[in-house]
Amino acid sequence: PLMGVLLEGDRDTGKSALAAHLAQDSGYPFIKMITADMLLGYPSNRKCDMITRVFEDAHKSPRSIVILDGLERLLEYVPIGPRFNNEVLQTLLVLLKKVPPKQRKLLVFASTSSLDILDSMGLAAAFSVTVRVPTLGTEEICEVFKQVGCFVASDIEACANIFTEGIGKQSLA
Repeated sequence: PLMGVLLEGDRDTGKSALAAHLAQDSGYPFIKMITADMLLGYPSNRKCDMITRVFEDAHKSPRSIVILDGLERLLEYVPIGPRFNNEVLQTLLVLLKKVPPKQRKLLVFASTSSLDILDSMGLAAAFSVTVRVPTLGTEEICEVFKQVGCFVASDIEACANIFTEGIGKQSLA
């Protein structure tokens, strides 16, 4: 009835997009995504209330998916210190272990670029499965573009090169 899948990998590898795609293709009637910008500007107790409400709503549907996008940002983690929001962490730890009522199923996808940090907080252990999402190279991106059919065949390689160059520049920034 309850399964948690942690998608981990480098920044800009498409973890959030992958979670959203899997959720859309699932056919589940209830899908909600929780992002750091949804919680921006709220005090800790309000953030915890908002997260809790999403999980409570998910428990009302026969099949639900909750996506926790960028766990380290949801936790307000900063490496200097290190500092994080313990109230949000404790809320997530409880909610990720709370089994839905009978005849209900909950699938939780979460994404992170900092698995070691989540391990140290005990949060990574709250997930049933951890999946590494690799960074795609030009060859893999070409294959994706071919399968999706979003470009004319003659443009695929040039578009893939632009895409991988853009990721490289973002990583250096």
